[in-house]
Amino acid sequence: MKTEPETIAVNQIDTLEGLDPKWRKPASPMLAAVRRIAFWYGRWLQRQDLAELDDHILRDIGISPREVKRECAKPFWQR
Repeated sequence: MKTEPETIAVNQIDTLEGLDPKWRKPASPMLAAVRRIAFWYGRWLQRQDLAELDDHILRDIGISPREVKRECAKPFWQR
């Protein structure tokens, strides 16, 4: 996994999921939009990384190439 600043920022946003809702609430609609875009960018990066894995690595983690194709074909905004 890449350790680029964007990836780190997305991981920090992911940790907000477990917090009390009053702490997750964005300070402004603009901040909410920036967070959402950062989350989508992180998802896109993860799918790019997944697409680059070799078949033997996929077997090691229990994912088939078919599942990878299906996951990577999804738009960045879709889970």
